[in-house]
Amino acid sequence: MIHERKYGLIYHTFVYEGDRTPELMRQQEATRLKFLRRKFLEELDAGEKIFVFKSGPSVQEAEILPLFIALNRKQSNTLFWVVPEEPGRPNGTVEVLMNGLLKGYIDRFAPGDNAHDFSFESWVRLCVHAFQLNRMIRGGA
Repeated sequence: MIHERKYGLIYHTFVYEGDRTPELMRQQEATRLKFLRRKFLEELDAGEKIFVFKSGPSVQEAEILPLFIALNRKQSNTLFWVVPEEPGRPNGTVEVLMNGLLKGYIDRFAPGDNAHDFSFESWVRLCVHAFQLNRMIRGGA
């Protein structure tokens, strides 16, 4: 696991401890992050992706808006914000908060200690619904 302090990134390298020296890992991950940064910026400029942000129920729309604005600084992009289901907004619900900002509700997120135990069917249903709504709003076929 990589714990990058400057930007608060935590991610899996799929390399086991002892397979590579710490210095080699640092070099490889720095190269990987540069590539991912470039790819991300290209995708922002293209304006064709739906970017997904998942959060707990305590995150408010006012906290999401700066991210939405940043994603749309150069090109019109879509942000799909996914939160746990709540009364009146069951699993699978997707709503349009504004053009390019969608909010979806899911039954559960994967537990922190087992990222593979996620709600696959719910995620697929949400993503398909978000894609269809986004195409309708943005004028796609």
